[in-house]
Amino acid sequence: MGSEDVKYNMVSARPIDMSMDYATLCSWWLKHGSRSPRPQHYSKTGFMVEVEGQQICAGFLYRTDATICLFEFMVCNPDASKDKRKIGLEYLIETIKEKAKELGYDLIYISIASKPFIKKLENAGFITLERNQVHMLCEV
Repeated sequence: MGSEDVKYNMVSARPIDMSMDYATLCSWWLKHGSRSPRPQHYSKTGFMVEVEGQQICAGFLYRTDATICLFEFMVCNPDASKDKRKIGLEYLIETIKEKAKELGYDLIYISIASKPFIKKLENAGFITLERNQVHMLCEV
């Protein structure tokens, strides 16, 4: 089966279920040399994308009280093939865009450093605002 067949016939996105998916997300973050956010830090509006039945990537849409939402904590299965990751990420981006539109948002903001993700986002209509940014958190 070629990648075009997979692209159109064997890709799906489902809502994240932390009771089922949190361990998977943690393992992906760890394999990427990072740590997963705590379960309570993830948005309830998240999607797991599967290609040919394999979990490939996940991402979360955070709602705000303005007409801008945030697309964050996008992570891929590092053990999946490059072709499946490409297809999965493209599908995740489109799923997030559709959900944002459905919820009434007119802008999606994402903070990201991964060059392959950036390229896929640009291909999906995102524009780069700043290249030299520091991302910070403060627990309160």
